[in-house]
Order: sequence, then structure tokens, then C-alpha cells
Amino acid sequence: MDSVTGTRHIDFTIGEWKGGEFDTGHRANGFMNRLNWFGKTFNSATDAKPLVCLDADGNKYSNTDAMNGEASLWMEEFRGEVTASMVYDGQPVHDHFKKIDDDAVMGIMNGKGAVDFGSGAGRHLYVYLERV
Repeated sequence: MDSVTGTRHIDFTIGEWKGGEFDTGHRANGFMNRLNWFGKTFNSATDAKPLVCLDADGNKYSNTDAMNGEASLWMEEFRGEVTASMVYDGQPVHDHFKKIDDDAVMGIMNGKGAVDFGSGAGRHLYVYLERV
């Protein structure tokens, strides 16, 4: 996989993405399903909507309550690589993205309180995004 690196790769993420999560046994697995999460929308580096959800009628909206706001995109180092990362406005959480191909990325949630140490091993929440 190529990392989503460099300023041009923040531009790569701009747009609407449908998402899903990988069940790793992380304590947050299922949280986004309960929110009726659709995915993420990146309008610009300073306007990221991490929790685009569906209401009862199937309309999309940005759920700002669940994570105390929205987010922005930054270039950050994670595990020795600089990646496009989404930084939440209201939580000490960063999602780091790896490019799979032109229409898909994998994300890993990181930050204070985001790593699950319940099993003693320390697990991250992993998500995938597909370009709409």
C-alpha cells in the first residue's frame, strides 16, 4: 500500500466517502453502526465531517454530538510514515489514512483514549473508506 503522504494527498481525500469498520474486538466496535454511520466527508483541509450519519428517512447529516464537533486534515507521522490524518476538534483522536487504491483508504484511530487496552495488548479501531 502507498501511504497517503504529502500535501497533494490531503487533496486526494477531498470528497465524500462511504465507510465501514473492521471487527478487531476493540471496545468501540459497533459504535458507528449504532449511530447509523454512512462515512466521512472532507470538504477541505479545515472542513472535515468525520461522522456523516443517516437519519430515519435516509438523509445524511453531520453528527457533531457523538465526538463533540467535526475535524480537520493534517499531515502527521504515524508509525514512521507521514500520512494524511484527520484530527477531531473535540476529542484527542486522530485517524491516520493509508491509500489502498484511487478509490479506497484504510484508517486507524489513534490518540489518548482511542487505543483499547482492555485485553492488555492495546488495540486500535480500523476503518475503511470507499470514494462515493
